[in-house]
Amino acid sequence: MLAYLSRMLPDIIMRPEHHRRSPEQKLSPVSSLLMEHRTVKYDVREIEPSRWVWIIFAANANPIVSPALFLSREAAVAACINEINNGIERTRTRGP
Repeated sequence: MLAYLSRMLPDIIMRPEHHRRSPEQKLSPVSSLLMEHRTVKYDVREIEPSRWVWIIFAANANPIVSPALFLSREAAVAACINEINNGIERTRTRGP
């Protein structure tokens, strides 16, 4: 496995398409891969040791950031998915 990775590493480093970022990822100096739930992009980040936040990138709006309440990444992801689901339900019940 190590031999395979050592052969692939120069190729990965030299290809610029591996370093392209979406506009959402450029918003923060600490970027990671964005996740998606029900067509809504989101991310979770550790802002200090054992303090996680979720960030929802809503279409045509500023990112929504949670308070640093979550002690684990899994808790932040679950809370973010819940918030996305609640937001979609709120917009459905409001109607046109």
